[in-house]
Amino acid sequence: AFIGTFILLLLSGSILRGQEDPKLLDALKKLKEHSAEDSVKVTLLNDLAKEYRRSNPSKSVKTNLEAAALGEKIGYVKGVINAFTGIGVALKDQGLPDSALIFHFKALELCGTFPEHEKAKARVLNNIGIAYKEKLDFNKAVKYYSDAIVINEKYNDLEGLGMCNNNIGIIYKRQDQLDKALIYFQKA
Repeated sequence: AFIGTFILLLLSGSILRGQEDPKLLDALKKLKEHSAEDSVKVTLLNDLAKEYRRSNPSKSVKTNLEAAALGEKIGYVKGVINAFTGIGVALKDQGLPDSALIFHFKALELCGTFPEHEKAKARVLNNIGIAYKEKLDFNKAVKYYSDAIVINEKYNDLEGLGMCNNNIGIIYKRQDQLDKALIYFQKA
């Protein structure tokens, strides 16, 4: 069990760095096939979907849907939240922000139902803001980024604060409100 966990941690580290290594994809496929139906498998499916996001977006969505179904079956809420978020990101990346919002709001609903997932809620709110930015609905985007900032401040999540402040700065820059943009860029 220790070796399996160690391999999973090594592979997850590579995934978080955004590498698309064919050997990594093959290893994840094998682990997926041989993993019991548990939270580890849900995590592996979500990680695999993240790897597919750039090279095969439809396979990414399909794999996240599989993770969500298994997560719901075994009651692994965090895995379902991550799956819905992954689907939303993949759909947004495909130029489908309205479809992305459907899944981001499903993730947000789960975060609201389970208070222990409040920290994940900030990430979901940021993704909702990104989808609204893609729709050019800047007021809604800033609202969701601002809601995420409140949670990120509560948990002192500096990375989350940086992303949200940067996203607000980008919006103000696009609107030619350079003084406001500068304030948020400096906070980022």
